[in-house]
Amino acid sequence: MTSPEQSYDPEVDLDRLTPHPDNPHLGDLDTIRGSIATHGWYGAVIAQRSTGHVIAGSHRIRAAREEGLATVPVIWLDIDNDKARRILLMDNRAGDKAGYDSTLLTDLLGELHVTPDGLSGTGWTPTELDALLASVALPAGGEWDEAFDKVPTGGAKFRSRTFVLTDEQADLIDRALAAARPTVDTDTGNRASAALAVVCEAYIRTTL
Repeated sequence: MTSPEQSYDPEVDLDRLTPHPDNPHLGDLDTIRGSIATHGWYGAVIAQRSTGHVIAGSHRIRAAREEGLATVPVIWLDIDNDKARRILLMDNRAGDKAGYDSTLLTDLLGELHVTPDGLSGTGWTPTELDALLASVALPAGGEWDEAFDKVPTGGAKFRSRTFVLTDEQADLIDRALAAARPTVDTDTGNRASAALAVVCEAYIRTTL
């Protein structure tokens, strides 16, 4: 298939660009503005040369205006209106269908979270990271019995805790849990959590 003729202009006045009037996609302007404010502008928008309509990056130019930018880089496409709308929809749909590798995502966010800058400039908040970690930790289909031996029932009250650890710290905790499990009364139910309580109790006794 032949690609449309295109050219790159590193400095296009924002007044020459308008969001495509048929664009149904709703972007998060606050997040995009935060990205521009933190990292500056990077990349380029894609626009139809004949109309100045932005095919990819409509919300980025809106955020750029609000952040006080006067020009942005543009990739101009020489295409008709029908082609412009099809590319517009395809670009939005491709983003909609994208997803994450949850393990890689939580590892990356966890590593950044413990740096001096934390999650600043990532678009993620600590609360969102906690929710992500909790969702990854939950067993599929609510199969708690298989995942944790047995969750205690009755009048017990439960609370959850989420920790971000280095590989070395996680390995150390795994070893400690494995050592503690033989001392845990299996009739009490959740051996993994009970073993963690034993580890914490031993730590408190030896350090305080």
